[in-house]
Amino acid sequence: MEIRRLAAADMLVTRPPYIDALGLMEVFDLLEGSPMILAGPKGTGKTMACEAWAADHNYLVVQFGCTEGTREKHLYGSIGIQDGSAFFTLGALTTAIDAANEIAESDEYAGVMLRLDEVNSLTPQMQKGLNSFADWQKSVAVPSIGRVFRVKPDTKLWVIGTMNPSAHGGVFDLNEDLKSRFRPIWVPYPDPEQEQIIVANVLPKVKEEWVSQLLDVAAQTRQGENAYPLSTRDVVQCLEDAQRMGMDRALKILSYQYDEGTDRDTFHTRVLGKTTIDLAATQLMRPPANLTKPVKAGVNRRSSL
Repeated sequence: MEIRRLAAADMLVTRPPYIDALGLMEVFDLLEGSPMILAGPKGTGKTMACEAWAADHNYLVVQFGCTEGTREKHLYGSIGIQDGSAFFTLGALTTAIDAANEIAESDEYAGVMLRLDEVNSLTPQMQKGLNSFADWQKSVAVPSIGRVFRVKPDTKLWVIGTMNPSAHGGVFDLNEDLKSRFRPIWVPYPDPEQEQIIVANVLPKVKEEWVSQLLDVAAQTRQGENAYPLSTRDVVQCLEDAQRMGMDRALKILSYQYDEGTDRDTFHTRVLGKTTIDLAATQLMRPPANLTKPVKAGVNRRSSL
């Protein structure tokens, strides 16, 4: 039976603009090859750190976004029919094993990283399917085609899971069997000095005053009182917007992360205290000054509409 999977070239990643202000890359160096789960708040760079390390060390990356709907066919593979012939398309786990075995004797790539995003979105049953893959066996049995995919000796295949805290909706607790096979690494919010380094490297031309003000607001939202604490990613995106449209309108967009009512009002108050920007009076959409001038409607000539 024909086996189909991604080509090695499709598993290469482009180095993201990741700034290692936390020192996570050294942990990767020390634990290379050991199954890991990176846990922490959203937007702290867990995924970017994985891809940055992989790019820097010439690892191929097999990425899989776990969900509650993940089934065996997504992890192990599935049978298909084309022109009367059966074929088997590898899933995330079997793709990683097959690719790692293929390049084991090659000098072109150093190894394969399997990144399982939001691993705690897997149901307890699907979590158990990772056990034999993450321990010393490093194998996956696929009964539908009567084959066991097993990592060859001296082959570099590194599995890393990422997850947000279990308090987030739509996730499950990791079972103890799975947890015991992974090194847990907590990735926190950066401290103010670290976050300033990140922003300065990603957005070197942004106003320092904006950075300081927004980081102060973000720190306040992380005190446990807000349903939506601002992440480093939120900070960077807001400052990108501020460079295009001004800080007032960028913060207006950011305020929509909060439900209308107490949460949004609290955010408005914090912004006003740090920046003197009154978001309640700020308009994101500004109607044209002359609304009486007719505007000619466009015509889609291709479809004759």
